[in-house]
Amino acid sequence: EGPVADVGDLARFLISRDKLKRKLPIEQDTKGRPEATRSGDAYAPGEGAQSAFAGSLPVGKLWQALMDAEEEAFLTVTIAGEHRRNPYQENQLLIPYHSNGRVLDYESNEKIIVESLTNDGVWRSCGSLNLRDTTFGQLAELAVDFPFMKANLRIGAKLRLMSTGDMGSYDKRRVAVDRILSDKAVVPGLIDYFEPSATGSDLRPIVHPAPTDEDLDQYSDGDKKLNASQKEAFRRVLGNGPVSLLQGPPGTGKTWFIAVLLHYLMSRQRARRILLVSQAHEAVNNALEKGQELCRNRGIEFDAVRIGPESAASDEIRHLHSASIEQSYRDRFKAEHKERVVRLAVVLGLPKAFAEQMMDLHLRLGMLNERIKRLQMRGDVEDDRASASRLARIRALSETFFDIAADVCEVSKASSPTEVAPISRTL
Repeated sequence: EGPVADVGDLARFLISRDKLKRKLPIEQDTKGRPEATRSGDAYAPGEGAQSAFAGSLPVGKLWQALMDAEEEAFLTVTIAGEHRRNPYQENQLLIPYHSNGRVLDYESNEKIIVESLTNDGVWRSCGSLNLRDTTFGQLAELAVDFPFMKANLRIGAKLRLMSTGDMGSYDKRRVAVDRILSDKAVVPGLIDYFEPSATGSDLRPIVHPAPTDEDLDQYSDGDKKLNASQKEAFRRVLGNGPVSLLQGPPGTGKTWFIAVLLHYLMSRQRARRILLVSQAHEAVNNALEKGQELCRNRGIEFDAVRIGPESAASDEIRHLHSASIEQSYRDRFKAEHKERVVRLAVVLGLPKAFAEQMMDLHLRLGMLNERIKRLQMRGDVEDDRASASRLARIRALSETFFDIAADVCEVSKASSPTEVAPISRTL
């Protein structure tokens, strides 16, 4: 509820953090105060350095500093003694360490990468952490499996610990920020939307017609409805594209808000390409489920594709996963295969009845015969066990072949599967 906070408040809060402040390029004026670089900005002595700096800091510099500060926030430990080999565990080093008050808080099933700092200031992997053999307290030792012995493991050196999940998430976001800052994002000049006056850009927000209260009241369904604050947020999103920032604590109806926005964009604004993303699979699933439910109840086809691991998609939207959609296309193609070939044969001048009989023969016997031939050709490169398994498969396929042939073409089991060729010629 209440007015939307100025994003400048967020910037001032962020740059007041010590870890981030060290990463920011503060220019000093002749009196040693932060110097504003944009016209109209002035230093206000009573507001502190952060207030003045927040008005002059380019957004790109702030984003870069945030990523650098996040990288420094990963857990680091200091080597406190000479490392030694674990006499009870092959390919493992035990490295005494100080955690500097930090806690090694990892799940037992997580894979933790141990990195050392090279002479050129780059973190390189030097092994993986074995949580079971790692000890804590006054005689704390890191158990590092498959260590890289040329890593910097001297007393006083730093080691960084990163779970593969954290590392993957950070790397993806780092690449995304780098693409935006280098203007390689899907939306051209995306960074300019955040700071048009500093870049000299004449970009203006993409504005969609604002919905009325009556338009939004149509989405009321029992307890699920948009309150006054959500309606105002809805209008702001439509009036400030392509980038808007909304904040909502847990339980404030964000999922229902997203579902309503999806439906409104598809039904009223005729939007055809909407990207729904999140750091959590469950959040994407929940939003898609609500969107699908809303569209079905209002008679609109919910044409969506779920990207990512198929196992991460919930049961309600598994049919929307890309793998499921691809399989449905393959099944449909196979179902229509015969019809397509027959139509082509008729265009080429062949009788329709003949083409249909040939396709039936191919689908029921020809493909089976090809499988038998391929198995027979593999006999020269197998050992006795594999050969026995292959021969068993050939016998099973041959029995199936003769059963179908006897039913369709009156071929006895005394015949050979290769008689599919003369059978074809008699049709």
